[in-house]
Amino acid sequence: MFPVDEHAAVCEFEAEIQGKKVVGIVKEKQQAQREYNQAVSRGDGAYLLEQGINRSPFSPLYLCTFVPFVVDSFGFLVGFSHFLSFAVSSVAKADIFRARIGNIPPGVEVSISLKYVAEMKNELEKVRFLLPTYIAPRYTPAFTEAAPSGPTASYTPYNLSINVTAVSAAGFASIESPSHAISSTITGNVASIGLDRGVTELTKDFLVVVGYTNPHEPKVVLEDNGKGSYAAMVTLFPHLEFGETKCELVFVVDRSGSMDTKEKELRDALELFMRSLPEGCYFNIVGFGSSFQKLFPVSRLYNDDSLAIAIKHVSSLRADLGGTEMYQPLADVLNSPAILGYSRQVFVLTDGEISNTEQVIQLVQQNNTKARVFSLGIGDNVSHNLVEGIARAGKGTSFFVMGNERMEKKVMKQLKDATQPALNNVKVDWGVTSTPPVTEQVGSKVLSLLSYTSPTASVKPTTVTQAPFQVPPIFSDNNFRLYCIFDSPKLPEKVVIEAMSPDGLLRVE
Repeated sequence: MFPVDEHAAVCEFEAEIQGKKVVGIVKEKQQAQREYNQAVSRGDGAYLLEQGINRSPFSPLYLCTFVPFVVDSFGFLVGFSHFLSFAVSSVAKADIFRARIGNIPPGVEVSISLKYVAEMKNELEKVRFLLPTYIAPRYTPAFTEAAPSGPTASYTPYNLSINVTAVSAAGFASIESPSHAISSTITGNVASIGLDRGVTELTKDFLVVVGYTNPHEPKVVLEDNGKGSYAAMVTLFPHLEFGETKCELVFVVDRSGSMDTKEKELRDALELFMRSLPEGCYFNIVGFGSSFQKLFPVSRLYNDDSLAIAIKHVSSLRADLGGTEMYQPLADVLNSPAILGYSRQVFVLTDGEISNTEQVIQLVQQNNTKARVFSLGIGDNVSHNLVEGIARAGKGTSFFVMGNERMEKKVMKQLKDATQPALNNVKVDWGVTSTPPVTEQVGSKVLSLLSYTSPTASVKPTTVTQAPFQVPPIFSDNNFRLYCIFDSPKLPEKVVIEAMSPDGLLRVE
């Protein structure tokens, strides 16, 4: 099993055996699996990498395959023609990949290499680099089909050694790891990071938090492939202040058994939320496990009396509600009658160890016009796939508290995100237009009949492929980042971003 970053794209899968290395090509899922099974049954060496997700009938997977090495009926290696494959989902990114390895000759070592690319997460002016190394057991709700969820929680004596090279054009201000004891060396704009003890057990994810110089500097970065095609990234860190909106804030709190080692962090975060709520808001707390319980039958006005009840309730919270049935309480909250004049903001506090992640994310997506959803992931092995997924689907923000990280700034920042409007209708002009070539004139009057574009002809803009295709909302003091790829004979001189705020149009060039 290979856990990967929540939004990573696997781009390479290799195997090396007895000095021979094989690299993958893409084939369709069923064909790759069929060829893998045939190779195994023939006694050939075979490797298959597939995404360990709870797939729906409408979630196609694409796999790349290699040719297997051949072992004769006596077990002697008679030739090399390796077979490997890997799966990449075109619908949803899962956080677990599974490698199946067949027919390794006795005494032979196989080296498996998995390469993926991911955008690192910005959080409170710093960048987080996460290397998932541990697959926590996933709870499967009773009404869903069981999905392969990785190893059990039993101890496995596997070790991790890691060497990180970090490059920052702006330079480094700080390097720390909330999860492991590390050592680091900074030379100019390059940092080398490693484990203090050289190796560590695979018991929790590896996290490095990097502070860099001038984190608020807006910029556009352009990359040229040398063939007339360009990739661009625009990034900015806006500071916006608007009046607080009238809100109903509902806290959906994980009280399942997997939270038993995180009870203190859960209570601390929830109490800080309770003591920081804005005056005049409505609020409620919904604890869930195998069932769910509400603090109030319906959300109550925030005042001294309701705060006292909430603080007493929070102080007694325990991870005593059984399994992690997240779908039903979220559905109940999202579909309950709204309070007239108040916008609903939902906070999910969880370690997210469930197998029906895609179903929960889809529920949030379908109801994101009724409420914004924010998520706070707690614990060393929290499911980033779920925590980031529901915040993205709910047009909110996500934060994590791992290892010995302090949560105060994160809680206060997320509360501000929820009580102030985000800018959703964002438009980006990449400044790219195309000018079709004009055929040279022969003499002074004759133009080519074969190919000609008049200066008076309307010019179509260059096609820009943008990611994400749907521009995400802009939150104050959050890093906003967008990418595009385009072909153009002329480079853009500027990128213009516009968004409509409660006070009118905001614009930056």
